[in-house]
Amino acid sequence: MDYTPLLEQVLAQTEGNPPLAELIGRVDALYKSIPTLEELNSALSRLGRESATASAYASALSEHQIAVAQALESGGVSAERQKKVLQRYAALRAGHDA
Repeated sequence: MDYTPLLEQVLAQTEGNPPLAELIGRVDALYKSIPTLEELNSALSRLGRESATASAYASALSEHQIAVAQALESGGVSAERQKKVLQRYAALRAGHDA
């Protein structure tokens, strides 16, 4: 998938240079999709931005997963629903780990 238009839109809505975890989180929140490292770097390159390293990408995915879990918990989402959402996230992430 070409994430260039999605990242361009997300970057237009943010100030400065957001951390990678925030960028991934915003794309996921808006489009229910997480780019692979290759897709992310392709889009970043097209936008004239610096590519992400594999370790930075893996760290950002972990940070995003923690943020998702915290948001669910603080939002009063039931334990069963939290489990389903986190399982969906794990499935999305399965092929994305660097």
